Amino acid sequence: KCIIIFLYFYSKNAVKYVQAQNRICILDIEIEGVKSIKKTDLNPRYVFIKPPSLLVLEERLRGRRTETEESIQRRLAKAKEEIKYGETPGNFDLILVNDNVKNTYKYLRDFLIKDIEELKRIRNE
Repeated sequence: KCIIIFLYFYSKNAVKYVQAQNRICILDIEIEGVKSIKKTDLNPRYVFIKPPSLLVLEERLRGRRTETEESIQRRLAKAKEEIKYGETPGNFDLILVNDNVKNTYKYLRDFLIKDIEELKRIRNE
């Protein structure tokens, strides 16, 4: 059984601990965290999940009715910067558009399946 662990606040040692157990460690981090990890020897696979467009993102944020106008504008400005970084060639191994959960999951699974199968093989030895 392959176990995926989500770490919202991570340390390099925590990631190495998960890797040493032949498990997949998934970090849910912002762009600054990506830049920080790129300076380590962790050698992860980078996946960028972006909204279909800034307009769709704005509609989603407004639809939640949990944010102030100022907060929405701040998040949209940050998203614009993150999308620019995310779409820059070489920064990510895979870019997914979060427009359909089922399809997005399929693309992510297809991208990770070799890693998952390799870990299953190692764990069964």
